[in-house]
Order: sequence, then structure tokens, then C-alpha cells
Amino acid sequence: MIESSLDAKDYIDEIYNDKINNYVYSLGMYTSGLLDDLLKNVDTALSNSKSVIDNMLSSLNKNILYSRVWLNELADNLQHSLQNYANGLAYLLNGGVLPPGACGPDTGGAEKTFSPIILDLDGDGVETRSLQDEIYFDHDGNQFAENTGWVGADDGLLVLDKTVTASSKPETSYSAIRFCR
Repeated sequence: MIESSLDAKDYIDEIYNDKINNYVYSLGMYTSGLLDDLLKNVDTALSNSKSVIDNMLSSLNKNILYSRVWLNELADNLQHSLQNYANGLAYLLNGGVLPPGACGPDTGGAEKTFSPIILDLDGDGVETRSLQDEIYFDHDGNQFAENTGWVGADDGLLVLDKTVTASSKPETSYSAIRFCR
């Protein structure tokens, strides 16, 4: 019986050495490959994340620069409006009289009149949009867009921009001819 027990032990040791050790060794090799792949993927993900963060920071810096320009323009407009208000108040406090249009719609002529040149860009005749289309535009630069008629979508307005700012604001100075749609 001892002899058969020793034979059984030898058989179990042989299975252990041949099968289980080989399995554990193979598993270790496979796991090692997986860990290498995992580390490579983590490294790639970190590199990609760094690129995304760099692009995001670059975009934020660029937008902050544009925001500064916009805020400066807003501050200039507010300063201009406050100066107009202060001038008007000083005029009234010094005995000035309110003009007819100060308390409602002006009954006099328009402050500025523009006769836009409309261009037929598609050759089917000039098309315009009416007041009922509810198109709003700040014609006189007073920061208030009024309901206005407008040119059709497939036609254009001829604009002369003296400051070459590429902005379609008829209230500003003009010098370069361009089209706006």
C-alpha cells in the first residue's frame, strides 16, 4: 500500500510539474504581455491627454485675448454713452431746453439717412425683406437694434469700410469696398 501511495504521489508531482507549473508560467508570460500593453496604452492616453490640455489652454488664451478686445470695445461704448448722458444732463442743468424728440419719437427728420446700394448677386432681380420679417439691425450705432427692412438672402449690400475692420456697421467710418450678405 505504501508503494502505491508513493506511486500516486509521484504521479501527482509529475502532473503538478508538467501541467500546473507550465500553466502558471504561461499565465505569467501572458500577464506580462498584458501589463506591457496596458502600460503602453496608459502612456499613449497620457500623451493624448496632454495634447488635449495643451490645445484647450491655447484656445483659452486665444479667447481671453479676444475677450479683452471685446471688453475694451464694450468699455469704450459705455464710456461714450455715459459721456453723452453727462453732457445732456449738464446741458439741462445749465438751463438747456429738451428737444422735441427727447421724450418720445422724434418728430423731426432722421439723424442719419443711408441709401444702401443693393446688388443682385444671383441675377433674379433684387429681393428685399419687409418689416414683418422682424429683422433687427443697429443702423446708427446707438447699441439698439431697430426693426428694419433688409436685403434678400441671395442678394447683397455694397459697404465701404474706411477702417478695414471687416465689420458691417454703417455708423462707422468707411474706406474699403466689400460685400456683406
